[in-house]
Amino acid sequence: MEFLNTLKGLGTVVNVCAIIAGGLIGTFFGKKIKESIQDSSMKVLGLAVMFVGLSGALSKMLAIEDGRLSAYGTIMMIISLSLGTLIGELINIAKGSRTHKVYIHPLPASPVSGQWRLSARFRTG
Repeated sequence: MEFLNTLKGLGTVVNVCAIIAGGLIGTFFGKKIKESIQDSSMKVLGLAVMFVGLSGALSKMLAIEDGRLSAYGTIMMIISLSLGTLIGELINIAKGSRTHKVYIHPLPASPVSGQWRLSARFRTG
């Protein structure tokens, strides 16, 4: 058990290092990587993030009891999503993001994939 206590927080350190390394690689080599590879990488990483998020949420919501699948916290999830949406609309969170110069908007279809994409753009002035 003592060994496990020494590893506490190691995951956070590894995540921070991976984010910094990915940012540096993207900064120095991003223009040399073909757009189709960048696009595919973003899709795969987005899917991975969704899977990690869902598995974390569902691990606390689903359980097998007496050979049957049981769900817990579904009402709380629905209430949380509903209240979050309502509060976001009431405070006009989209306008707030524009005020802070962060724009999330659709881009035209990619010439490679022919699909619409979302992009976050930061204004500097």
